[in-house]
Amino acid sequence: MDDVAGTGISLTQIIVAFGILVAGVGLALLVRLLVVRAFRGSDSSPGAAGLIARLIQLVIIAAALIYMLNTLGVRITPLLGALGIGGIALALAVQSVLANAVASVLLQVRRPFKVGDQIVTNDIEGKVIDVDLRTVRLLTFDGNDVLVPAAMVLDAPITNWTKRATRRTEVVVGVDYSTDLDLARRTMLTAMDDVTGVQAQPAPEAWIFEFGDSTINIAARFWHGAPVATMWQVRSEVAVAIKAALDAENIEIAFPQRVLHLVEPDQS
Repeated sequence: MDDVAGTGISLTQIIVAFGILVAGVGLALLVRLLVVRAFRGSDSSPGAAGLIARLIQLVIIAAALIYMLNTLGVRITPLLGALGIGGIALALAVQSVLANAVASVLLQVRRPFKVGDQIVTNDIEGKVIDVDLRTVRLLTFDGNDVLVPAAMVLDAPITNWTKRATRRTEVVVGVDYSTDLDLARRTMLTAMDDVTGVQAQPAPEAWIFEFGDSTINIAARFWHGAPVATMWQVRSEVAVAIKAALDAENIEIAFPQRVLHLVEPDQS
């Protein structure tokens, strides 16, 4: 066909280019809908799902635009160079925002925790309330609302207390050096067996831990439900039960002692 208005572009090229653009936009909208639907019903953050969908949509539309311009015979190399320089400048200006946004998406993909889990990260311990495009929101166990940048969470070690149904806690008891250690261990094991909340499997353990300055320390180890509140409750009840059981056997829970030797002054 002849050129349109002397532009050197034929009507066929214009129709094909327009079709490419419409198809690209339609495909982008369809993919965005599918991505959002794939995240729906999961415990992932809706914001992170929306970000992933928008990024994919923009990539598809950008590819369609480039293909459309190429079809029209437009030289896109200089344009891409200019866009690249501008993109670098923009990225440097919003580096922190982009880092947190990317970290938020990676946290959603890796899923080291979900909303409702009890975690420790960056020396902050609490319950995960929300994960948005910038922060991880934690409710600490003393009632504080803490917002931790997503990039800091991604780069730091994460301990998820509630990833598994149970976890183990240890209580160390120091007894006198004259104590019958086998009797002490049996007494502590029996005491732990009778505490509500202590798991039967894996079974509780009591091991000689170390020879301290004033005591022989015995480590009582037991499994219980994962939540932090459960840990404190069961730990307290185990300590009370062990103390009562050792008292009943006349086993002394020793306290720090110092022996002083007084030297008589030389009378000569």
